[in-house]
Amino acid sequence: MIQRIQSLYFVFAFFLLSGLLYYSILWNEASWISKNHLFYLNPTLVLLSVFLFKKRILQARLCLLSIVIQLVLVGYYGVQLFVGVAYLLTYFVFGVSLVSILLLFLARRAILKDEALVRSVDRIR
Repeated sequence: MIQRIQSLYFVFAFFLLSGLLYYSILWNEASWISKNHLFYLNPTLVLLSVFLFKKRILQARLCLLSIVIQLVLVGYYGVQLFVGVAYLLTYFVFGVSLVSILLLFLARRAILKDEALVRSVDRIR
């Protein structure tokens, strides 16, 4: 499980998303994350994806769902930055979300690469 690079990407993304959720609840200054319960699901999805290493297709779909949730978050806080309603939390959420999207994208790419490798080996048999 840990030998695969996507597991490391998932673990790093989990820590980033958990920290993001913790600090958004802690600061609670106009935090959209603490009001919207959809974002509580995101670290759980990432942690669940770590343990679904035998079901690569489901793992890739959960990773894509997590990326979409993070893109919604980046979109909302990007609009907040564009409008000019920028708290310290806004910059923090925007930066951490972009890094977590990058990690999740790299994990998804590695999962699909593993799946392609398994399918190519199955064709040889």
